[in-house]
Amino acid sequence: SPPPAAQAEPADAERLICRREVPVGSLIASRKVCLTKAQWEARTRNGRDTAQRMVEENQGRPPGN
Repeated sequence: SPPPAAQAEPADAERLICRREVPVGSLIASRKVCLTKAQWEARTRNGRDTAQRMVEENQGRPPGN
């Protein structure tokens, strides 16, 4: 049987991680965002996928359009 301390701690992917984020266009305002490790990873992955898709969609367009 695991020790009591191990039972009390949530699984690594379920533990909340809080970070301060500064919204785009603001140098002063910040907000606290708390998500699980799995949610932070998904958020990062989704952001990368969106950025990659935007790059791919714009590769065939001439500059200035």
